[in-house]
Amino acid sequence: MKTNVTVAASAKNGSDGKPARKTVEVSKDVPTVAAGGSSVVASVAAPTAIRPRSYPDAARIELVATANPKRPGSKAYPKFFYGELPEAERTVGGYVAAFLSRKLGPRRRAFSALRWDAGHGFIKIG
Repeated sequence: MKTNVTVAASAKNGSDGKPARKTVEVSKDVPTVAAGGSSVVASVAAPTAIRPRSYPDAARIELVATANPKRPGSKAYPKFFYGELPEAERTVGGYVAAFLSRKLGPRRRAFSALRWDAGHGFIKIG
């Protein structure tokens, strides 16, 4: 079932000097909140996944992408060197140490690169 709700629009005034109002149609299952005598649609945020800020140094890195997916010449391109690491050093700690020795940025940038690559499915950490 749908219902009409009057919502105050932006701060712009209508032609009569009063705040502009807009009537929108919402589903009955959307929660509404009474505000100043009128109903206002409450925002419903979807739960977001929590990303780890860092990973344990011993966590293994599994390479999913067969080639470097970054654009050649970009700042991100040299940071994707997981395949160049020996199998024994293909851990988070090994990647961070190699990242720092190559002078690609501070430690936090190494974790940022790890999160980005794992989030986009280029690598798996675990």
